[in-house]
Amino acid sequence: MKCILISAWFAVAVVGLPLPLDSSLLQEHVVVSSRDTKSTAVPTVNTVPADPKTYTAFINTAIQNHWSESVTLPRPNTSNVFAENSLQIDCPHRAADTKNWESADTWPNKIVPSADGQNITIPINTTVLISATSLDPFHVYGTITIPSGSGIVFNDESITLNTRGILIDGGSLKAGSETCRLRSYLTIILHGVKPAPLTAVPPPIVKGIAAVNGGTLDIHGQVYAPAWTRLSVTARKGDTQILVQDLVNWEVGQSILVTTTATKDSRDFNQNDVSVIKNITVAAGIGSAVTVIGLEKPLLYNHYGGSEYQAEVGLLSRRILIKGDDTYSNLTDTAAVCVGDTMSAVSTNPCGAPKGYGGHIQIIGSAIGRVRGVELFQMGQTNVMGRYPYHIHMAKDNGRNSYLDSSSIHQSFFRCMSIHGSSNVTISNNVAFDITGNCFYIEDGVEEDNLFQFNLAAHIHFLGSPTNPKTFYTQGLDLVWEDPVNLIVPTDVTAAPFYITNPYNSFIGNAASGGWAGYSFPSMPAATGLSANTPGISPSSRPLKVFEGNSAHSTGFWWANGAGVYVGGLFKTEANGSLSYNPGRVVSALARTCKVPLTASGSCSSPAWMRFNNTKVFLANRGIMHWGVRVEIFRYEGHDCGISANVFGQVWIDQMLAICRTNNTFMPYLSGCPSAGTSNSWKCAGRDSSYWNSMLGFSWYDTGQNHIISNATFRTCTNAWAPALQRKSMAVWQFLTHSDQYIPNVMQATRNITYQNCNASQLWIFNNYQRTTVSGRLQSWLDFDGTASLSAGRTMIGSSWANEWWNPYGTPKCRLAPANMSMWLCTDDKISEASIYLTADPTQTGLIGTTQCSNGDLSISCPIIGYAAHTGSKNITNGLPLTINTQITGPLLQPNGTEWFVRYNAGSPMNLTISRMQFPSEKNSLVLVLPYPPGTSFNVTANAATWCYPSKKTISGIALNAGAWSANLVIQARGCNSTDGVYCTLNTPSNLSPPVASASLTQKALSKPCPP
Repeated sequence: MKCILISAWFAVAVVGLPLPLDSSLLQEHVVVSSRDTKSTAVPTVNTVPADPKTYTAFINTAIQNHWSESVTLPRPNTSNVFAENSLQIDCPHRAADTKNWESADTWPNKIVPSADGQNITIPINTTVLISATSLDPFHVYGTITIPSGSGIVFNDESITLNTRGILIDGGSLKAGSETCRLRSYLTIILHGVKPAPLTAVPPPIVKGIAAVNGGTLDIHGQVYAPAWTRLSVTARKGDTQILVQDLVNWEVGQSILVTTTATKDSRDFNQNDVSVIKNITVAAGIGSAVTVIGLEKPLLYNHYGGSEYQAEVGLLSRRILIKGDDTYSNLTDTAAVCVGDTMSAVSTNPCGAPKGYGGHIQIIGSAIGRVRGVELFQMGQTNVMGRYPYHIHMAKDNGRNSYLDSSSIHQSFFRCMSIHGSSNVTISNNVAFDITGNCFYIEDGVEEDNLFQFNLAAHIHFLGSPTNPKTFYTQGLDLVWEDPVNLIVPTDVTAAPFYITNPYNSFIGNAASGGWAGYSFPSMPAATGLSANTPGISPSSRPLKVFEGNSAHSTGFWWANGAGVYVGGLFKTEANGSLSYNPGRVVSALARTCKVPLTASGSCSSPAWMRFNNTKVFLANRGIMHWGVRVEIFRYEGHDCGISANVFGQVWIDQMLAICRTNNTFMPYLSGCPSAGTSNSWKCAGRDSSYWNSMLGFSWYDTGQNHIISNATFRTCTNAWAPALQRKSMAVWQFLTHSDQYIPNVMQATRNITYQNCNASQLWIFNNYQRTTVSGRLQSWLDFDGTASLSAGRTMIGSSWANEWWNPYGTPKCRLAPANMSMWLCTDDKISEASIYLTADPTQTGLIGTTQCSNGDLSISCPIIGYAAHTGSKNITNGLPLTINTQITGPLLQPNGTEWFVRYNAGSPMNLTISRMQFPSEKNSLVLVLPYPPGTSFNVTANAATWCYPSKKTISGIALNAGAWSANLVIQARGCNSTDGVYCTLNTPSNLSPPVASASLTQKALSKPCPP
């Protein structure tokens, strides 16, 4: 192989075939040339002491070492960066067998290629060296193809290449190596005009750098470390310096980002600051790793940096720059701010996302992409499939050879980067800002074992309009379909900094700012796109490999259930091949995490739990919103959220700190709503005012959940918060009590709960007080040690809407919580709870959710058809009212057992099915008592779920029907009189002694009499 040394002029970003230099290009030429005058020395950590006057006021308040009160946020090891930047081993530009680009001897026809738009192919078995004087600065080269056995190498000199694209077709393109990082300034400008109309995706070479057929892209610039840090103290509007929590080797003249600390982050309300570094010193009087960064211009916005959380600060500049041309890349044609929607005539929203036809990089199949220390600017092509700033495409396990490290991506018109059909890729230490569409993007759902670590993504734009304002407060959202022109992937309507179709990947130490959600895990029953026919994988059932030390903020604004971490929605391929997406709660598509692939029927033989460790979320409507089914959250902080955590399914949360309102007093009022003001805030949309109207530490759901919360601290979760616009939805806990259709069973328990600056008379609230409901009567939880209810020991907390039902002991063991908390508190070391469901008339049960007992429509009645009470109660009507939705959840008294007496108003059921049975263990017992006329006989059938009792043939002497999916007990009464064929007529409807039948199927004497 031969190499060539090239001399080149400074090249400029022009488009043409050929095009002359005009005034705008001269201006760009000046910008390009200015990079050439900067130092090419290895960047060193800045250790010059700062004037103490610049930081003395912060000595006692500055945050250091990325401290957090409860979680640990890991940081990259930067101790070897200088040594690695200094290495000069295996430098490709020093190889002896290169040929110079500008030498006629390099080219077969002895003619050096001109920058006239003509396509160029590197000679076979030739490595061409491009140096500072090799290229024409005044025109654009056509596409450049590098065949197998050939290569292009960039010298370690200041170089600018303008081209219509580069195809590495089995060859190589090298700018430095892993052990020889370039120190000079290299600029590659990719040129091209978007076809009109764009009827097909252009070849990868068009306005891009593509590696195919085993080709290799190696670009290695100087690494600036860390790539991003956090504020050490709050930065205020007008400040010309900031303090950050790391020593940095950043340089004067580079651009930095300071992320927003507002709840809203979008084009119409962008409070991110971008500034240029003026000077860098160290605040030695505070700590050895606190840096003072002087800024060229004052900050435009406030950025919080208190003890609870701090804004991130990211470096945008790199010495190697790959960008789309300035003339044809940015195609944004909408204003940033639009006013008015169906929620409000005065609230603002973004008119649309930035759009463009920028450059792109694609590593395909067996090719390899190793990119480090590169700035990607004006890259990505809006709604063009596969045209992203950096894209590992269908590499399968070969992905282990590719990475993107210590780079920046900003003003991207489509994504930050994509891992597509590839595994074992590493994406680390990158900063992404101002991105259209999902940013760090896992594409089809088959991608596994990839590593995302220490990345920052901020200011993410969703495509299309915000989520339908009419559905802001609902669980369900509108179905979205792909649009081949405006929305090729429907999930971009909810674009997130991290979009994760397959959880079996690792996420360590990342930070997400902005977006519809911070980390989005859509439910996917099957892979999509090019991987749609992959057998044996249900992406959303895969376990979460590692989620450690990640944070999110200023997100989840556009929907009441939007969150820093969001697990939910349904993304799938329809029968006609189109993609559809429902971002909301879809019960049929919950993430049923499994250790092994699902069976053909969709069942899981080895359940797993999605596990989130050391997670921090702030400034979001929901901290974590997980629609289920199985999740564990260990060491979590949720601050300044609408609800710190709202998690469905089988859940354990341990070591949680929820600060419902922090010391951040710089929150922009009503998110920029033009009519903001206490007297006219009602004019603004609900999304604008939600921060001032609602705060909760945790929300208990109303049905089908299993929650354990332990070692949790709740701080400033109080309706006494001074800036509140209204206070009824401000407490530590909330119960959902609006439904007669969806109702609680045994669902929740807590242990070691701490309250700080919370209102003891409003620790919990009901979300509905309009009338009593079935869900409201059955709300309860086991306070294992009394700390949640401020009691002396183990306490059962149960709804006072159920009369005396949750008061089995009377005083002094039971007491009412303060009136507006609507709960009985019964303290006893042996108390527990159980739950059963009774079906007496299936024809009436079928009316639930339609003409009777609705989900929240309180104009639909849910009549009382009977009562349940504890034997020994004074009056049956002081017990639990029963409806056709006959769930009985109540206290279980040990060790003497529990007797529940049930009486229907119409008599006693001729056929009664007892199902949905929940007990703490097999050692617990419950006697269910129903009155029947003398002479009644019974036929009893027991069905036990085989998955629960695979070996049992009988239960308490009753023959067992094997093979049932759910356990139930069926009692058929015979020989009683009935006027309706449903209920036995009772001449003496109460005080039967002894009862003729009980669920224990005995005629034993009760420990207490039946209530009258």
